[in-house]
Amino acid sequence: MNTPRNDSTLLDVRRLRVHFRRDGKVVRAVDGVDLQVRPGECVGLVGESGSGKTVLSRSIARLMPDAILDEISGEALFEGTDILALSEHELQRRRRTRFLSMVFQDPLSYLNPTRRVGQQVAEALPAGLSRRQRREQVAHFFTRVGLPGDRATQRRYPHEFSGGMRQRVLIAMALASSPRLLIADEPTTALDATVQIQVLNTLEKLHREQGMALLVITHDLALVAELCDRVYVMYGGQVVESGDVETVLKTPNHPYTRGLIASVPGEGAGHRGAGLVGSVPNLAALPTGCRFRPRCPHASERCEEMPPLMSIGSRGSSRCWLSGSEPAEDEVSP
Repeated sequence: MNTPRNDSTLLDVRRLRVHFRRDGKVVRAVDGVDLQVRPGECVGLVGESGSGKTVLSRSIARLMPDAILDEISGEALFEGTDILALSEHELQRRRRTRFLSMVFQDPLSYLNPTRRVGQQVAEALPAGLSRRQRREQVAHFFTRVGLPGDRATQRRYPHEFSGGMRQRVLIAMALASSPRLLIADEPTTALDATVQIQVLNTLEKLHREQGMALLVITHDLALVAELCDRVYVMYGGQVVESGDVETVLKTPNHPYTRGLIASVPGEGAGHRGAGLVGSVPNLAALPTGCRFRPRCPHASERCEEMPPLMSIGSRGSSRCWLSGSEPAEDEVSP
């Protein structure tokens, strides 16, 4: 058993690397990432598609298929215990206790179409409950996420629900073990605007009332501004900036973060953001030096050398030579 950095750390990811093979090439999807979540805190993980966010979250939850992995190293400490080092038996046991759970962006891919939704939520409950207790608990969790808790609702199949209701079922499944941490991977992407607000309100209410920590993976900066206390910005498999949400979104330090924010469409009719040019790098053929260099308007010769993640005082950290401060604690060379 390992000891977390301090008593207030719930999840402590240290120097995590997750590489896998595709078409004979090594994909460096997560490449030396540090990330922390404290009890009851809401943390955002943002970046464009292809930045490594989903691989990072699935690796923390131990949901990456071993068959495709080329390397997984580092630590993902949950209350001091390394999740990556747990046996499959111990991992399954902990998933029915106050551990961590995950909600995905496509409920239909994770709900069994041949099983009633009540049965699927019941399977995630702690062992040892009577049949009646299980029905009551399913009704309780359905009600908590804004679904009717009656038997008729529990006996329905996933295809009988709308997209928003299926997402709520998935959240109910994730809550059934009363997790200390809920990882939400793009939880509203496939939903229309009205349902997005409803699902976000549900997550915010659960986070606030139950003291449950949230790690929200998204490309939606408005969602981060609404829900999160702190934010990590990911690019090319690395964290390039982190800090409290208000500081990062109002006075971003890294050029990539500034570009992300400038790319958000404004409120004026016909306005389009224009903060980023080009596309994310191929994680199997990453550029040398700073991985944002080919897209950065401030790139110089020095950027051909990889910058460390540098501390920028009390405001957080940034992986940019223009930050002009000291390397952050535990920075690892790529």
